[in-house]
Amino acid sequence: MTDCAQAFRQALEDFGQLHFPPQRLLVGLSGGLDSMVLLQLCCDYFLDITHAVHVNQGYSQAAPQWQRHCEQACQRLQVPLTVAQAAPAATKLREADARAARYRIFEEQLQVGELLLLAHHADDQAETLLLHILQGRGAFGMPALRRLGTGWLLRPLLTSSRQSLLEYASERQLNWIEDPSNLDVRHDRNFLRHEIMPALSARFAPLLPRLQQVADHTRSVEGLLIDALQLDRPALPLQRLRGRPTEEQLAILRGWLTARERQQPSSGALQELLRQLQQSDYVHGKLALPDFSLRCYRGRIFFVETVTASYTPVPITGPVDLKLPQGTLAVTCPEGGVEADTELVVRFWQQADAPAALPRKILLRGRHRSIRELLRAAGVPPWQRDGYPLVCDAGEVLVVPGVACRDDRQASGSGLEFAWRPVGSTR
Repeated sequence: MTDCAQAFRQALEDFGQLHFPPQRLLVGLSGGLDSMVLLQLCCDYFLDITHAVHVNQGYSQAAPQWQRHCEQACQRLQVPLTVAQAAPAATKLREADARAARYRIFEEQLQVGELLLLAHHADDQAETLLLHILQGRGAFGMPALRRLGTGWLLRPLLTSSRQSLLEYASERQLNWIEDPSNLDVRHDRNFLRHEIMPALSARFAPLLPRLQQVADHTRSVEGLLIDALQLDRPALPLQRLRGRPTEEQLAILRGWLTARERQQPSSGALQELLRQLQQSDYVHGKLALPDFSLRCYRGRIFFVETVTASYTPVPITGPVDLKLPQGTLAVTCPEGGVEADTELVVRFWQQADAPAALPRKILLRGRHRSIRELLRAAGVPPWQRDGYPLVCDAGEVLVVPGVACRDDRQASGSGLEFAWRPVGSTR
């Protein structure tokens, strides 16, 4: 058994013992060497529960060819394949945007009891660790296992070298596609891979195990910090930072972001946030990053997903989970309740492209109350107020989910219940 096959078997066995035997394995399939090896390993040992996911991001003229290669490989192996388009073909995504788009698609595909497998290996881990150090973002690598949505993400080949994958691919006579952009040393990762890593490996052999040890050590220390300071909470109280040296504050912020399983900003970016937070517990400090932002509100720091709100009235007549850009509105009908006898419409509060006639008040305890003030009093953070769903009938607000119901709600004939779960909710 080759090194990568043994590592694969051990990683899946450990996961099953620590958590649960997965009901389905989703393989992130690009068509390159790494993911083709991973797909073949899954077919060797878990064919009945293997499902592949290919994300066509359209940033290359060869993207249709990569997709066809994945389709043909899955057809040959009798593996179901889901193909998702992350962006219009004419849209050129930045690397960070492309990565975020892939992971959003993976998360959408994952269900409870399922496991997403990605083919990152020891060479990828070494490059990631060095990149993070050189970019001033800390000495950390990729986790072998973490939660992703309602499922889990596992990198079962993270301790295997690319050479071991090549040996397995040769032994099994696998075909794969080489992305020519991987040779372009203008990109930092490619520069490390082709110019720096060979020199370091010749001088400091064995390099990959040493860098893996550094990544493991850093993650274990962060794990202790997370447990000791309870940094796995959705929001970080500012009191955890007060009175500490800057380096300790940075370590706490990084530990909290690690617990949130998010990409680490540079030290300079985090220091700018700390500078803003020195003013007051209630300052509205903000650090905007490509995929998310950090916001301060009422003495706590929140992790905020980057979401583009949009105004589109959505009709509802019965129980449903409405997937909206800003979150999910769960509409249920409790036992003994009745569904709406007139069509209700979900509108969004305070959108720039919403019509001027959008209602701004709700009848509450005999008088019309400002929705803006109700949202503020309910502790809804400012970034969750834009796009907050309003359930309306005949142009008037019937329910502000989780906040207020109109006085005559029962007379309106709706026994439906509404629960709002915004993206990245901390409430």
